[in-house]
Amino acid sequence: MDNNEKFNRVAGSLIGFACGDACGALVEFMTPGEIRKKYGRVVDMLPGGWIKGRLAGECTDDTQMALCVARSLVSTCGEPDYKDMSDRLLEWLDSKPKDVGSACRRGLEAYRKTGSLCNGDDTTLGNGGLLRVLPFALAGRTWQEAMGHVELTHNTSLQARAVQSYVLALQAASAGGDKRDIGMEIRGIGIRPVGVKNNRGDVKNSLSSALNWFFTTDTFEDCITQAVNAGHDADSVAALAGGLAGCHYGLAAIPERWSKALDPVVRIEALELAVLLGKF
Repeated sequence: MDNNEKFNRVAGSLIGFACGDACGALVEFMTPGEIRKKYGRVVDMLPGGWIKGRLAGECTDDTQMALCVARSLVSTCGEPDYKDMSDRLLEWLDSKPKDVGSACRRGLEAYRKTGSLCNGDDTTLGNGGLLRVLPFALAGRTWQEAMGHVELTHNTSLQARAVQSYVLALQAASAGGDKRDIGMEIRGIGIRPVGVKNNRGDVKNSLSSALNWFFTTDTFEDCITQAVNAGHDADSVAALAGGLAGCHYGLAAIPERWSKALDPVVRIEALELAVLLGKF
């Protein structure tokens, strides 16, 4: 794979993740029926949602945390430095973001007090840890290395299976595998593609839904709009789906109206990080 193709997939994954997040944030916590009643069908990045003052194209904590991890990996030439990642996340938390998941907040506050890099509750079922692993996959790191970081906030065997599935799927996509190759890579791990009824915020259902939208659609746009209009934890599910679909279809497959509407600070940084992550 030449450098242009590698960049196309890595940038597609980072921008795709952010676009899914920014599209889905509008309807997070809404049911499909509520979305239809208020918006009809969501196909654009719109301002609003439950986060007060949210602008069109603005991402949530999902993208913000993933970028913290990406910055860390780039600063260490692709070698995971869990303390550096944790310090960057703690700095982000101190910047008073508009939204922070409860498990992520607990893990980071525990890190502040104890310095421990493994604060994840072994009963936590949330998806905040999984949403930080995309940069590991793009930098060619193993799922075990990704899980080493996830344990800062989420530490369950289910979380580990989700991390394994997502990292392996992303790496198969970044290597140019087709959907059959990607499906075979994650077969038997225990996270199966399941549809609309599972667009929920726990880690298993979030990833199952994201995989479902990826495998049952044929374009990046359709993948994201399906995930968004399923509601519930729409930003996280669409981000996960967007990261995988963007890696598979490439940057050029992302609708221009979305990439242009995306927060320009996020867009520019994601493209800069893609250049560097693609070298590892």
